[in-house]
Amino acid sequence: MISVIIPLFNVERFIEECLRSLENQIYKNFEVLIINDGSTDNSVFIVEEYIKISSMCIKLVSQKNAGVSAARNKGIDEAIGEYLCFVDSDDMVTPEYLSGLIDLIKTNKSEAAFCGYKMVSENYKIDKHLESYNLSSHETISSYQALEKYLYHEFVSGACSLLVKKDLLEKYELRFTEGYRYSEDLEMVWKIISICKSISINKNQMYLYRTRRGSAMTFVDEKRDDGFKLMIGLEEHFRYYRPDFFMEFSKFGVARWVWATLWQIAITSENYSDFKSNTKQYNPEIYMRRLFKFPECRVSISSLIFYLSPFIYYAIVKNIGKILIQRKKII
Repeated sequence: MISVIIPLFNVERFIEECLRSLENQIYKNFEVLIINDGSTDNSVFIVEEYIKISSMCIKLVSQKNAGVSAARNKGIDEAIGEYLCFVDSDDMVTPEYLSGLIDLIKTNKSEAAFCGYKMVSENYKIDKHLESYNLSSHETISSYQALEKYLYHEFVSGACSLLVKKDLLEKYELRFTEGYRYSEDLEMVWKIISICKSISINKNQMYLYRTRRGSAMTFVDEKRDDGFKLMIGLEEHFRYYRPDFFMEFSKFGVARWVWATLWQIAITSENYSDFKSNTKQYNPEIYMRRLFKFPECRVSISSLIFYLSPFIYYAIVKNIGKILIQRKKII
């Protein structure tokens, strides 16, 4: 059985669509664990009403508001499935989501599998089936190869496009770090990849990530520092668990996170003064310099521009952001 863990907090507009997308799964041997993290709107009522008409095995567990990591950890503790996946309550999945992931794990005897994801707008309506599902669009690689691909963004994934053996998390006593608002799922993915022997990747976009105004990824505040601390902490994780990868991660891991954060801050800052103020705590000159030889051209070139002139970097990124927004593209 697969246990699908869904943290629930004030998403009355979206939770029913999320559950309906799970109802349409090709693979049927799964339970749904909904962890109510202290919702104050009608989310819980909607779930309770949905349970009455659903053919799925749904369990609703409530706790005081403690954050998404605590809710996911509660789901791990409550899960009875051999495999775990994590779906956000305002997102959706295609009918092939569970079957595409479990088939890869079973066929290749890997310990975790990832799928592609598609970023969709707030009002997006899911089609009945994935538009272009490619049966051969997958691969199984070693843990070291997966770490390299993840570091160099040759594949990109969060916790929600992941299926993993529960026994693996129990063996290493691995849980989401609680009390952090940013990058806690990124940290978890890094750790899971590092303790696996092999990873399977299904490149089909089977997870639909809904971008919403006011969501954690659409603005930048001081709590973004949480992610910086978690990424620095990962260096010690790799030093202990994966010394073979430690040097590579210590060179580019935190730096690549800083690069992405600077990009977001440049787009969302009101002016250059705000940009400078909001980035100084990340020691950007040090980390951007490390990226001069990063394999991804846009990263290496923009890092060099920042090092030579932060103002020119800010102006360029700000204009790129305006163009993308005008074209209604999602960053």
